[in-house]
Amino acid sequence: MVSENIFSALLMFRLQNVSVCSGMGAGELEKLKAILKLVPEIEYICLVGSANGYSVHFHEVVKQIRKEFPHHTIIVCKFCFCLFYLNMVMFHKVIMTG
Repeated sequence: MVSENIFSALLMFRLQNVSVCSGMGAGELEKLKAILKLVPEIEYICLVGSANGYSVHFHEVVKQIRKEFPHHTIIVCKFCFCLFYLNMVMFHKVIMTG
């Protein structure tokens, strides 16, 4: 688990441009909640490893994160597709999801 002392020290600095990164695997949401509970000043959440952005699982993870953190900005990394049409359709779906 993350040391509270490390995050306590970070609170001395402005966390305006800091994000917490999370994967989409089992247990990641709980880790994300724990970190943001320790450092509520962090406003950005970065989802890493979402190359399969067309999957139902991806959209469910985004919905869960949006529900838990309605005021945070969600950043998606490695969001890629092979087909242009699929890219546009799924990009729109991700935007509408949260």
